[in-house]
Amino acid sequence: MPFDVEVNVAGLGELENRLRQLPEKLAQKVLVSAVRAGGRVIQRQAIANARAAFKKKTGRLARGILLDTKIFGRGVRGAVVRIRIGLRTRPGNESPWYGRLLESGWTHVGRAKRTTLGSLARGLFRRRGRGEARQRGKGKAIAGKKWMLRAFEQKGPEALQKITEAIRAGLEKVAN
Repeated sequence: MPFDVEVNVAGLGELENRLRQLPEKLAQKVLVSAVRAGGRVIQRQAIANARAAFKKKTGRLARGILLDTKIFGRGVRGAVVRIRIGLRTRPGNESPWYGRLLESGWTHVGRAKRTTLGSLARGLFRRRGRGEARQRGKGKAIAGKKWMLRAFEQKGPEALQKITEAIRAGLEKVAN
């Protein structure tokens, strides 16, 4: 359930002018490192929320919260640095596939029931799927905990502050 947030912070005009004076690759390096520093703040809060909300083992879930950064556009002015903080989507034993269920909730309908339909049906036993039960409105709705969304809401302003500080520090480091 990704969503985009566009924020204007006062005082970034001066930093943007200083970034434009740098070569493109160097400016992008400063921007990406700053955005990743801000994203790590939210990532750490998401891990803390997961451990607080789900008292059982959450090692796989905590390891599966990843930080992904991409640059779209060219130049400093037209470039957009997009960061994604989310769950690992690669299939395998270490995939925390259940994290999205814990975030947004699900409908528990139980196991599929077997019914005997006779020899004319496809095989002796045929399963009635869980989709049918969901369509009939059966099942128990289990609400999500919204642990990722809460992490963004809790640490969003702190992450923005960290980004501006990291841009300033990166510009100082490049200037020296």
